[in-house]
Amino acid sequence: MRHRRIKCEARRKVCGFTLIELLVVIAVIGILASILLPVLSRAKSAAHSTACKSNLRQQSIGLRMYLEDHEQYPFWQTWTAAGRLAWDTSVLEKSGGQAGIFLCPATKKRLLWTGAFSPSYGYNLCGTAGLYDVALGLGGAIGPLPEGTTTYRPTREAEILVPSEMIAIGDYLEDQFQQGEIAFHNKYNYIADRHNGGGNVAFCDGHVEYDKQSNWMKESDAARRRWNRDNEPHPETW
Repeated sequence: MRHRRIKCEARRKVCGFTLIELLVVIAVIGILASILLPVLSRAKSAAHSTACKSNLRQQSIGLRMYLEDHEQYPFWQTWTAAGRLAWDTSVLEKSGGQAGIFLCPATKKRLLWTGAFSPSYGYNLCGTAGLYDVALGLGGAIGPLPEGTTTYRPTREAEILVPSEMIAIGDYLEDQFQQGEIAFHNKYNYIADRHNGGGNVAFCDGHVEYDKQSNWMKESDAARRRWNRDNEPHPETW
């Protein structure tokens, strides 16, 4: 009997953990978590950015198909008797009709696309010029505009001198008033920074690029050229 009790006590000593051992295990788990969580977060961000690029690629295909049919870029917005027709509605009709392409998966607010300006993506309406001055961007607006402005025609395809260097559509900030545009001149309409400090942009030739927000909005001639249809920086608009 005594021999059996000694064996049981020995088994408990072998199988049990001391407090120090438990604390060491917890510390190791904490260290591993601190290493792995940022990696997983970056992987998730990268996946969201890839899905966002796919959205923009689909939009750029729709934009190109619209150009083939009309030889001009869509109106930023059009007011008709039936209501407002936004640029993204025109693009959607040419890109398969899946409204999900106007919703970036990285947005914190799970907003819905209502058919009047995407909650995730904006159109290069004005280039480096001021609001409603659409002489340098893709432009185009018909209907009741603010006092002092006029009705503008949209940009013809031939007016984009370097399509591979002309910004067309891009990620925009969540907290702005869904005006459907990205803009160089207005910080509330900057290209977004939700993808690891940067945003994705589709160009007029259909390709998509990622860059840091600070580079998209950099106050340099090279950055400003990419906003304007004639590929010039236009310092008079700064």
